[in-house]
Amino acid sequence: MAKIENIPNKERISIYIDGSNFYNYLKDAEINFPKGKKFDFIKFIELLASGREVVSKRYYTGIFRNIDNSEKSEKLVKNQQRFLSYLENIGFTIKRGRILCDGGRPREKGTDVRIAVDLVVGAIDNLYD
Repeated sequence: MAKIENIPNKERISIYIDGSNFYNYLKDAEINFPKGKKFDFIKFIELLASGREVVSKRYYTGIFRNIDNSEKSEKLVKNQQRFLSYLENIGFTIKRGRILCDGGRPREKGTDVRIAVDLVVGAIDNLYD
């Protein structure tokens, strides 16, 4: 009869990224990528996981809309959708918030609350360690 080893389970983790804050951090930190290179989310997740089991990857962001029918807005919407499609292709779940104009400046709404609620629900439902 084969001996069954008692192999401990890997710690389960969920990775939640606040897209707006993350983007602004990278921009403010003046992290310069070589021309044609983009931030490597796959390596970033591997670094954060450090061998633990990633059970969920979520990216929270406000969604741009072309409310003024301008070329600039159209480009923002198209680029954001391309980026979010890329994240979905590498296994992220996109959690969408809203972007409102506040005094002519775009402001994200609902994202921080959504992250907080998902963290609490995930802990209560024992989705991660």
